[in-house]
Amino acid sequence: MWKAHWTRIIENAMDFVHLPFVHRNSFGGAIGKKALEAKSVAEYEIEKTAESIKVFNRFDNIPSGFALEWHQPNLVVLKFDEMGVPVRVHLFGVPINEHQTRYILTILVLGETDEISKASIAEEFIKPVIEDKIVIESQIGEIPNTTKECNVPTDRATLLFRNWYSATRRLKVKG
Repeated sequence: MWKAHWTRIIENAMDFVHLPFVHRNSFGGAIGKKALEAKSVAEYEIEKTAESIKVFNRFDNIPSGFALEWHQPNLVVLKFDEMGVPVRVHLFGVPINEHQTRYILTILVLGETDEISKASIAEEFIKPVIEDKIVIESQIGEIPNTTKECNVPTDRATLLFRNWYSATRRLKVKG
């Protein structure tokens, strides 16, 4: 159980750019180090559908690739297999009330893998979850529709989520 609004958890999972910085001591560091050494430029695509947002990210000059998908209202699929790590993570933020969310994380290891390796892979993902929890629980309430932050193009996916959530809230108020 997390002491946070569910929208904070989903937005954090959609913020793919934070991995190399916030999680530099785990799998994020491996991503960032290769890109920095190669002086890579991040390239990305964001595709919006009626019920989802799909993000594809890669570096211009090294083998790489990462994808995530958000499915309304509260599922994010992280596709690490697109960058050569045989893992897909399904993350659900299930609201309990305005201030508590059940965080459900399912780690799917793709391909033939022994149980010891699966446990090791799962453990690699737990530390970043704990790091994220500390930051997310420091944020009060639901995500704002707009911010006074300085946004960059890679924030588009999370801004689309914020807009969806705001529009959904307005419909509930009218209905």
